Amino acid sequence: MLKKWFQSKEDTIPKTLNKRNTPYPGLMARLSEEGAILQLDGSLTSRIPHEYRHLNDLLPSQGLDMHPHEWEGETFQTCIRDHDNRPIYLIGSIHKECDIWKLSLLDITEQQEEKLIREKKEKLINIVIKCSREISASSRLSLMESIANAISSMVQAFHCTQVSLLVQKDNGFWHHLIPPSKNEKLNTHSHLYDISTQINNLNDDIIILSDFISASKGITFIIPYYQGNRKSVCLQVTEYSSSPDIAKEWKNIAQILLSAVATRLSETKLYSEKSRLFHIAAQQGTYWWEYNHGTAHFRLSAEMEKILELPARYDKNDFFSKVFHAEREEFKDRFNETINRRVSFRQKIRLQTAGNKILWYDFCFDNESSLCLEPGFIGGSLSNVNTHFLHEQNASKAHERITSLVANAPAVIYIQEYNDGSLNNIFLSDSISNVLGLSAEKIKEDTLLNYIHPEDKETFHTRTKTLLKKGIASSQYRLLRADGSYRWVLDEAKLLRDSWGKPQEVIGLYIDVTDAVIANEELNISKERYRILIEDSPAIICRYSYELDLTFANKQLLSYLKIENLKGNSINLKPFLSEDQISNFNKRLKSLTPSKPIVNAEICFQFPNQEPLWVVWAERGIFDNSGILQEVQAVGRDNTEVHNARLEMYQSAKMAIVGEMATTMAHEINQPLCVMKMSLKNLSRKLNSSDCDNEYIIKKLNRIEEQITRSTKIVDQLKLFGRRSALEDTFFEPQNAIAGALSLTRPTLSKCNIVLSVSTSPAPLIKGHQDQLEQVLINLIINAKDALLEAYANSHELKPQIKLDLSHHDNTLLITVEDNGGGIPDYYLEKIFESFFTTKPHGKGNGLGLAISRRIIKRMNGELTAENTANGARFTIYLPC
Repeated sequence: MLKKWFQSKEDTIPKTLNKRNTPYPGLMARLSEEGAILQLDGSLTSRIPHEYRHLNDLLPSQGLDMHPHEWEGETFQTCIRDHDNRPIYLIGSIHKECDIWKLSLLDITEQQEEKLIREKKEKLINIVIKCSREISASSRLSLMESIANAISSMVQAFHCTQVSLLVQKDNGFWHHLIPPSKNEKLNTHSHLYDISTQINNLNDDIIILSDFISASKGITFIIPYYQGNRKSVCLQVTEYSSSPDIAKEWKNIAQILLSAVATRLSETKLYSEKSRLFHIAAQQGTYWWEYNHGTAHFRLSAEMEKILELPARYDKNDFFSKVFHAEREEFKDRFNETINRRVSFRQKIRLQTAGNKILWYDFCFDNESSLCLEPGFIGGSLSNVNTHFLHEQNASKAHERITSLVANAPAVIYIQEYNDGSLNNIFLSDSISNVLGLSAEKIKEDTLLNYIHPEDKETFHTRTKTLLKKGIASSQYRLLRADGSYRWVLDEAKLLRDSWGKPQEVIGLYIDVTDAVIANEELNISKERYRILIEDSPAIICRYSYELDLTFANKQLLSYLKIENLKGNSINLKPFLSEDQISNFNKRLKSLTPSKPIVNAEICFQFPNQEPLWVVWAERGIFDNSGILQEVQAVGRDNTEVHNARLEMYQSAKMAIVGEMATTMAHEINQPLCVMKMSLKNLSRKLNSSDCDNEYIIKKLNRIEEQITRSTKIVDQLKLFGRRSALEDTFFEPQNAIAGALSLTRPTLSKCNIVLSVSTSPAPLIKGHQDQLEQVLINLIINAKDALLEAYANSHELKPQIKLDLSHHDNTLLITVEDNGGGIPDYYLEKIFESFFTTKPHGKGNGLGLAISRRIIKRMNGELTAENTANGARFTIYLPC
């Protein structure tokens, strides 16, 4: 197709129009007045379908019915399709001859195709130029992406099979800059090897590789691009066309793209080489210097100028001033001699760098290397050898220290010579005297076995066998001191062999570990004590994961679980906890942090076939270095007796309140009984008379039923209030607790002529025990009643009143009980919540009501406060909702 686009064509206008018997070069149609085709002639009739029956079929009618007279005298162009659906471009006009309309259409297909080819050629060249510009303008990091986009654009624009770029490696082997993906055969090593051979031997501008395309039709060719006399980059193209001329058409286009690619690749390579050289120089600390004989101009690399903080204009004397004074005179003399005689020299000098740091540098001049510089210039290198020089000094110092260390170290260095299976001491460091109180010479004269504790000689023999067999051994045994005591030593030994594997000598260390052995024994004793303390502790001690899987449990917890140990048992605590307890566990574990790893709580275990176990529980989180909780260590103390005693105390306080209200309750129950008794007497009297009717009987019976219901409510509320609290907290509506408290206290207040006003609003559920909150409210109301009665006794003008209010703000529920009894003396306010504190006369109060009330509210995670108002006292209950 590319050849058809770029091929020059000769004039294709028919030259046989005037020849006789030659068909009209196009179409000639005779038309009716309505535009129907009566006859169709011309050279194209054999190529077009037979469905052309009307003028509308030949002209661009846009769906309208056309008549010949509408087009008379006009020239128009149209396009139709042949049998193969190929376009046929026509130009012509309509005229009338002898009352017959004639349509003359001349075939201009070849001219039109040439025009399209020229337009496509210009478009394609513009695409190549645009791609070349994008490659030239691309950054170093986006170069490969720009080249890939250019190749993709060319494949799409030229409708060819494959386009790729080839570049040459340092070994002369050519490879794809961006591997082609459509034809895997072009990626094979053998194919690239053949291409490399042909490119390297190329004497022409194009290489034809017709046998490398996978399709049955087409051609593959390579177009090289030269930079100077060297081929720098090649374009490999696979075309559908099988004509070799197509490669020549590609050549001119390829040069535009290859020029941009070659230039950018050269720039990238140069940048990479400069970057590598700069990196190596920076890593090695090597810089260049130059000196001009004629101008006496001395110059350093920009990096070295910055290191030495030289001024903008400087000479060799400025550089000399940076040389440390101890080497300065010698260096100046040798440098000047180099200038005059061009004699190579090298000297280590110290230079004053930025921040007044003194660093060692190696100043080097090589006369042969300077031959490549411009005439009149000499130059060399300046290398930072400060680290290396300091290492040499440190190595010398380290050698001296090691020599001293070997002689005085607490570890004893020894060397034993191997001789036919035996090991003989040939060297012992002088530090042996610090361990055994004996000189090294004394021990070498004797055999080491004589100094080993009798109980450890078997260990020593095993050590020797292991050392000869495995080449390394480590053991502990006791050695005899000069004073007759023994010291524990750690013997670390290694056997050295020659290149044939034959043992030569042993190098080892004796380390005095007596203190460590004694400390380890004491530690084991301590561990055993702690183990006994934990295992036999009456408290529960355990460790568990975030999911409450036990990893350790002492005997106390195992006894509750009815197992001997955790080995082979996967125990999780959740089956022994209620859903509420599990939820509380999860909340507590989430609250643990490395800064606050400890939390306390009271929990309840429900072990099978056992009474509920209430435990005061202390948890400590164990975290990793990332602050993630790994495990929890917990200690629990059995608090069941205390818990039950607390419940008994609450129950006793309830019973005290019930007893205090007993008279009023009896009066409340007696009233309905009296009403029922009177109703029964009236009913009996009425039955004995003659005017008794059913309506009267029903009325009396309904009244009796009302009084029974009234009495039942009082008794039911007393039963509900007096029963023991549930085992665990539950959610309840605070209005129910208020209603229960009022049902028991309202009669008492009415009897005492105390006005009770209640104000409530819808409130969310709270968690706790409803009967205990009722107990608190009853206690506050009874206390308010007693205070009002006392105040009324002092002033009969007082109108006793109690206000009870329920509200909530955000997540807090507020219940206030307020009276107008004059308030609480300020010096009593701080003591009223203490146990056994009361202001009531002897026999009327035990001082536990408010103390128990505060404790109940605190267990519900709330707070009970007291304060004076203008007319009396106000008690406020704060509860989370």
